Amino acid sequence: MIQNTIKITLSITRRITSNTTDLITSKWVRIEGQSMMPTLHHRNRIRISRRAYKNSTPARWDIVLIEHPKQIGSYEIKRIIGLPNEEVQLENGILIIDGKHIKDPFHKPEPTSKNRHWFLRHEEFIVLGDNRTASTDSRTFGTIKRKSIIGKAVRNNT
Repeated sequence: MIQNTIKITLSITRRITSNTTDLITSKWVRIEGQSMMPTLHHRNRIRISRRAYKNSTPARWDIVLIEHPKQIGSYEIKRIIGLPNEEVQLENGILIIDGKHIKDPFHKPEPTSKNRHWFLRHEEFIVLGDNRTASTDSRTFGTIKRKSIIGKAVRNNT
C-alpha cells in the first residue's frame, strides 16, 4: 500500500513539474492578420513551446513563431515548408522539393502565383503562410535561420 502511494505521488509530482515547466517555457500569442487562414484565424490564441526543439529539429509542416528576419522585434506565425539542404521551388503555386512534387495539405495551388526557387543551406528554412495571397513570408523576406525560430505551436485556443 505504501509503495503504491509513493508511485502515485511520484507520478502526480512529475505531472505537476512537467506542467509547470511547460508554463514557464511556453507562451500564448494572439494571431494578428489572416496569413495562416484557414488553419488559424485573426485573434485566435495559440501556445508556443520554446522548448519543443530542444531535443528535436523543426519539421516540414510545423507551425512556428519566428523573429522576422528584416524587422527586429517583429514576430510572425508561419508554417515550415523547406528544410535545410533542400532545393525548394514554387511553380504556379505547386510545391517541388528536390525535384519531386509535394502535396501541400494546407494550401491550394494558385496558377497565378509568382515562381520561386531556393537552394537552402545548413540551418536555413522556408516558411510560408497557409493563406498565400495574404501572407508576408519567405517569398518576400527570403530564408530564415534556425536561430530565428522561437518555438513551435503546440496548442490552439480560439
